[in-house]
Amino acid sequence: WGLIVLFISGIILILLEILVIPGFGIAGIGGIAAILGSLYFLFPSSEIALAVLAGVMVFSILGAVIMIKYFGGSRFWENISLGESQSNERGYVSHQSLKDLVGSRGITITPLRPAGTAKIEEKRLDVVSEGGFIDRDQPVEVIEITGSRIVVRKIPEEDE
Repeated sequence: WGLIVLFISGIILILLEILVIPGFGIAGIGGIAAILGSLYFLFPSSEIALAVLAGVMVFSILGAVIMIKYFGGSRFWENISLGESQSNERGYVSHQSLKDLVGSRGITITPLRPAGTAKIEEKRLDVVSEGGFIDRDQPVEVIEITGSRIVVRKIPEEDE
């Protein structure tokens, strides 16, 4: 009975992974291990068990390839796969380029220790000071942008 319970729990774990938990995590790996373990201990010797498990894996992979080949364009396949890609040409952008903000001036909304928030060109942006502490309501200038990191420098009072 133990092997039957192990096999059924493996199936339940795999179904849980497919239907409830996204990704391939502990439930999926545990389900596969439980099924393979129950099948391994079912046979009288380890040589027979390994030969049968190798055969099962080969036929499973072959079956998956055949299913993809013959059912790849079916409605079922469209329901379980992502049909479109998100490209820049079609308007999908992961982030806006901020390179044009270099040289822009603004004012700090929060103290920069060294990170904080500043209002630059009427936008609230997360910024990092070039060196040290900058108090709130201080004029700053954008000096560098690397990815989404905006580096600012305090503008001396005589340059305002």
